[in-house]
Amino acid sequence: MAWLFCVMRRETLKANIGRPDGFAIEHRISGDLILLTADQFLDLVNVTFANELEPYPRMWRSWRRGCRAYLKTFRHLAMPGGRIDRRSAENYVADKT
Repeated sequence: MAWLFCVMRRETLKANIGRPDGFAIEHRISGDLILLTADQFLDLVNVTFANELEPYPRMWRSWRRGCRAYLKTFRHLAMPGGRIDRRSAENYVADKT
């Protein structure tokens, strides 16, 4: 999973939303298509949430907006603990400062 996350072009993960099957990402260097199972796709969504939310409290406000906008696309697919909304995110940041 870590290898898939590191080599994928991020925008190709988003292209899988709404597909019942045929999940794939593009290798960011070679351009090769990497086929995924549904479970791998969902795992990559959750790794994406973890990757974005871990540094969230340290992000500049403008980056936070971009982070929330990016994750909003995947929110309905994420594990319940990762389904963060703006209010929750801002409260999380307030609790950490």
